[in-house]
Parts: sequence; structure tokens; C-alpha cells
Amino acid sequence: MKPRYLATLLIWQLLFSGLEAQEPETFFAVHCEPQTPHLFPKLVQLVEKANRYDIPLTILFAPQWVESILADSNKVRRVRTWQSQGHEIGAHHHGVYHLNWDGFTNYPTSTILSVGKSLNDYRGDMNAYRAVVGDISGDSLLLTLSGPGLTDPDSSVDWQPDFWYRTGGGREPSLGFSVPRVVGMGDYTACQVDHYFFEGRNSVDALIAEYNAREDKQVVGATTHVFNFRDDTSFVRIWFEFVKNTRKKTVRQIMLDWGCQPLATSVRNDLPTVPQALRLAQNYPNPFNPTTTIHYTVPVSPHGIPFVELKIYNLRGQVVRTLVRAFQGAGAYAVTWDGRDDRGQPVTSGVYLYRLKAGNEVQVRRMVLLK
Repeated sequence: MKPRYLATLLIWQLLFSGLEAQEPETFFAVHCEPQTPHLFPKLVQLVEKANRYDIPLTILFAPQWVESILADSNKVRRVRTWQSQGHEIGAHHHGVYHLNWDGFTNYPTSTILSVGKSLNDYRGDMNAYRAVVGDISGDSLLLTLSGPGLTDPDSSVDWQPDFWYRTGGGREPSLGFSVPRVVGMGDYTACQVDHYFFEGRNSVDALIAEYNAREDKQVVGATTHVFNFRDDTSFVRIWFEFVKNTRKKTVRQIMLDWGCQPLATSVRNDLPTVPQALRLAQNYPNPFNPTTTIHYTVPVSPHGIPFVELKIYNLRGQVVRTLVRAFQGAGAYAVTWDGRDDRGQPVTSGVYLYRLKAGNEVQVRRMVLLK
């Protein structure tokens, strides 16, 4: 073969070598149900099995799990270890229509009673829910929420806007195949990706059959409950073995890699002279370069002067800058961020989140640094 033909062949190989079909992205979510915090040891076994296959999990805790974990320092250390290993911590919600309601809902009292639930089990609205589950994230951000679930006639009622990402799906194998997309959640939006429920070996076999029959499989999602794993551990091993050569990610990683962000919604910039509630205003200017100002109010609290934290996070949930960490009385406050991290180094252009916490209340907004 002549040299020029060899050169041409080499060029074509270089040009088209990256066009081979990629393995799909896969995620595995774990639902930690309100009635099963006692199964924490089984969750430990499930995470250990995932680590053996280098599979990062998206672990979604109901508030009852969060309370049980935070009450035990050994469990807290275990969860922090999981985060350091690359597992994502998110939240799981069972709405009032679910048999095992977690006690939180935005539905009115009339709905709670009409579905046969007791008001004695009501613990608060979805802002109260967010306050309960928030601390499980540690120095990361809680961005992924699973729920309220298939039994709820309108999943947008119980949406909490501090969450950016939602996992949906069901018990049809075809629902395990999707791509990240923006969905409407009442007055808000969220990025959603779907999963298929694993309840045992038969459901794993069904998803594998669907996988092998499909050509369009960009993102493949699966989920199981801890109680399913308690009853049978073999099906998880079979699935982990099947997807070991795919691009294994958490839900958050998939959303970031696809660039999926909730659409902007209207925000209130008015801050009352006499604070009636915790309020975090949109930063101004936004986008900004290099500085921006964040206004917020701290209300009068019957529990005394609250401890207030205002932190900047990147989209990987890492703390970039701590702006406020102090006890603050009721009033209006303003803080300027100069676009630098805690080491004094300028950060790169991009989307950042700023999180205000006062006592048990938390609010989060996003801003754009544009250089």
C-alpha cells in the first residue's frame, strides 16, 4: 500500500475513532422509607457491595432516617464516609396519599382527613420537611428529592423549590430509560431523570431484557428499597455485575454533565422593614463580575437569637466561601461576595448556590458569576 494511502487511512481512523457508541450512563438510587430506619445495618451492607463494584449510589433518606442517623454519631460518621467515597445523599418523601406517609405535606387539612390520615401524624409543610432533612447533607447540598411518589395525584403540590433534581419512574422496565429534562412542578421547575423499581430477581431480569432490546439507552436508572435488599441481596449483585462497564454516576453527576438546570422562576426581592420571616433575596447584580450583594432578614425567634450561616457552594455541593457564621438577632442584613473562595483565590465563571441557615430554617438561591 502506498504511503499516501496509509496516511489517508490513519487520518480517517483518527477522525472517526471517537464515534464508537458509548456505554450508557447508569445510576442506582436507594429509597430509605419512613418506616424502616431500623434497617441501617442493611444499608451499610448495600453500600459496601456498591463499593466493590465502584458504583456511586444516590441514597435518598426519608426524614425518619435523618432523625435516626443524626441521633447517633457513629451513623453520622458512616454517612460522611459514604459522601467522601462519592455517594450522593438526597431526600425521599412519602406524601399524604402514600400508605406510609412521612407526616409532611402542603395539602390542606381537608385532604389529610379525606384520605384517612390523622392530624396527629401531621408534622408540617414541605418547608418544615426541608428543615428536617437538610442537616444530613453536612457540608454538601441536598439537591435531589425522590417523591412524593406514584400514589400522589399531583406531585407538584409537595414539591420543595430548594431541590433542583427529581427522580421519577415506576414499575415498567421502559421507565428505566430517560434523559434529564426540565419538568413543571407547580409554580416551580425541576430537572428529572427516571428509574425502574427493583423488587427482586424477576424485575432485574426484566430491565436487562429491555436494556438488551433497546438501541436508545442514554441514561438508565434503577432503584430499590432497603427492605427489598434485606429480603434478597442477590438481585443487586446481578445488576451491579451487569452495569459494571457502563458510565456509573450519581443523579447529581448526571444532571451536571447534561447541564440540566431548573428554569428561572420569579423571586421576591422585597424585604420587610420588620422581619416577619426568614427571607433570602436574589443577589444583585446577577449575573455579576466580580462582586455581588446578598440581602436577607432574620426574624424574631421565640427560641432566642439564632445561629446564622451563609455559605456559597459550587454545583458539586462543595463549600466555596463562608460569608456568615455568627449569632444574629432579628433584622435585615447585607453581605457582599467578591467572587473569591475561602483561600482568597478568584473562582471561575459559572453557577453558584448560596445557602442561608438560621436555626432550623434553610433557604437556597442560585447566582451566576460571568467574567
